[in-house]
Amino acid sequence: MCTSILLSLNVFSQNEDTNQGIQLFQEKKYQQAIEQFNSALQKNSKNAEIYFYRGTCYLMLHKPSIAMVDFNQYLSQESKISEAFLHRGLAHQSLKNYTFAHEDFLIYKKINPENKEVLKYLVYLMDEMQEHDFGIQYCSELIEKDPRNIEFLKKRALLYLKNDSLSLSIKDINQCIELNSNDTIAWMMKGNIYYDAGEYTQAIDAYNLVLMNFPDHLSALVNRADAYVSMALYNEAIKDYKNLLVFKSYDVDFLYNLGFCYLQIKDYQLSVDYFTKALEHSNEQIANVLTFRGVAFYNLNLNKEACFDWNKAKAMGYKEAEKYVVNYCQ
Repeated sequence: MCTSILLSLNVFSQNEDTNQGIQLFQEKKYQQAIEQFNSALQKNSKNAEIYFYRGTCYLMLHKPSIAMVDFNQYLSQESKISEAFLHRGLAHQSLKNYTFAHEDFLIYKKINPENKEVLKYLVYLMDEMQEHDFGIQYCSELIEKDPRNIEFLKKRALLYLKNDSLSLSIKDINQCIELNSNDTIAWMMKGNIYYDAGEYTQAIDAYNLVLMNFPDHLSALVNRADAYVSMALYNEAIKDYKNLLVFKSYDVDFLYNLGFCYLQIKDYQLSVDYFTKALEHSNEQIANVLTFRGVAFYNLNLNKEACFDWNKAKAMGYKEAEKYVVNYCQ
């Protein structure tokens, strides 16, 4: 659920409890406000607006079920505060009553057709529901009202990607970059979108631009190195992984990846060295590392060491190691 909500404060001077409750509400002292609204309702249980404000307090305190009771009570009477539909929609969303949330948001949208905020709620609701087509629709409506809204251009780009619309996704990201050429997040997104689509050359181009401005950008270095591996450009990947070790010298993934890259370029001794370092700092995927180190040992004609690693990995239940034991250690 979004943490900020829309609210039109129609202050109604009915009694001291009500006014104090509204003041506490405005100060975000929601529990204290509820106590004042409780007192006000004991004196006048037919004052509908109090149910709206108390329900909103419960919503802000992450108690959507209780909030729902108050919003229903308010909306069962003649209502003037359209935000009640919006807030009830948020309560429904918190309770994963997605269809009801959608209906309430649309009612609010119909009453307030020029409001942009409800479109944001709808976008995030559709994302939660994995209704990407509707998410794109609401994003597009918002962008039409606010063409320079970089946040939702990025959001629509990701939704397009989920719908396998690579060209439209990149078009939105490029528009973000046109609006702000120094938007590092947009450049990273562009690289990641291309990476996820298997377009590694274009991904590397985007990461290169990030690294040109921020040479120590760890995510860009990691992703570029991974892209190099995917393209079998192992020497380039090795450079990036070594740079990454400067920042995280005991990172198991970097050590393992270096061992793997050196194995691919047939530098078996360095492969063994990095796999050994990975094993010194890893309690996970040990069997996988042992299997690859066994391959490196075998290519160094160190059959005893290779079989030791493969048998150890086999004992851990690693099927790939079992194949090596059968083929080379009988």
